[in-house]
Amino acid sequence: FAGTYNVTLLPDPSPNAFVEAGMANCQNVNPGAVDKHPLTVPRAGRLSVVLDSPDPTGAGVTDWDLYVLDSSGDQLADSSGGTSHEETTIKFKSKSAITIVVCNLAGQPNGTVTYSLS
Repeated sequence: FAGTYNVTLLPDPSPNAFVEAGMANCQNVNPGAVDKHPLTVPRAGRLSVVLDSPDPTGAGVTDWDLYVLDSSGDQLADSSGGTSHEETTIKFKSKSAITIVVCNLAGQPNGTVTYSLS
């Protein structure tokens, strides 16, 4: 079980202010900066999720975030460093409905999400 999909999201740095105020990440003012991708993990195993977006400056000044939510919207995992490369791994005990959430805080508008279950 594996897949890849592309996202095109305009940057919106407003979530940085929300996090500082103690609110959740990816609460963007601009909904065009967030992508929510529902997915069913078909069986037990480790799901790896990777988000990559180009950083043409090479200076690490781009910023995307990656979250994995369960069917209730609770956060299972995240990768929210200050770069355009984010990755996380989650262990599942059985078939599960999840949502992969990515948001563009200060990056190029195009990103690629890759996931695989081992």
